[in-house]
Amino acid sequence: MTKRDNLAQYYREYRKRSDAPRRSKLAFRKRHPKRTAYDNQRSGANRRGIEFLISFADWLAWWGEDFTKRGGRGGDLCMCRVGDDGPYTLGNIYKATHSQNMADHHIFSQQEN
Repeated sequence: MTKRDNLAQYYREYRKRSDAPRRSKLAFRKRHPKRTAYDNQRSGANRRGIEFLISFADWLAWWGEDFTKRGGRGGDLCMCRVGDDGPYTLGNIYKATHSQNMADHHIFSQQEN
């Protein structure tokens, strides 16, 4: 075996190893879409510096039948905080469309001024 053959073998093995975690993460997301949605929402709140104090079981029960209506477009539902203030807790959240959430944000920001 030449040095080139050894190098080619090394890269083939490296690609196999480096892809494995990615594939398993994608497979998990596909098998557990609700858990993935919860994790994404929680991490999004953390990125914005907002506490997220809702357990997965409570979050799932809160969404209930409306889980499939969630989304990122104007008519889709989202989880909103009352007055866009405080942490995400069961007593401080409500469901609304993205359009309604933006309107509420505009109303609350005008009340503060």
